[in-house]
Amino acid sequence: MISTETEYSGMMSQYTIAAVVGWIIDQHGPALCSLVAALLFACGFGGFSWEVYKTPDDISGPLHGAFFRLTFYFFFVGLGTVFG
Repeated sequence: MISTETEYSGMMSQYTIAAVVGWIIDQHGPALCSLVAALLFACGFGGFSWEVYKTPDDISGPLHGAFFRLTFYFFFVGLGTVFG
């Protein structure tokens, strides 16, 4: 169930903003959208790697807030997919 909710956050960021991204491409060209995509991917995947880096080796219980942060990072990756 957790992976399904995370996937929904990525899909939500993709489909709800696609018309806006299309308008930006029409007005400013694809270069701006590619720059925004690069920044969103850097934030999303950078957040993933930071979350893994700061996870302790001996996890005795659930990490508070890790699920929500990972979902938030996946939202950035989904937005980057649309802009890219």
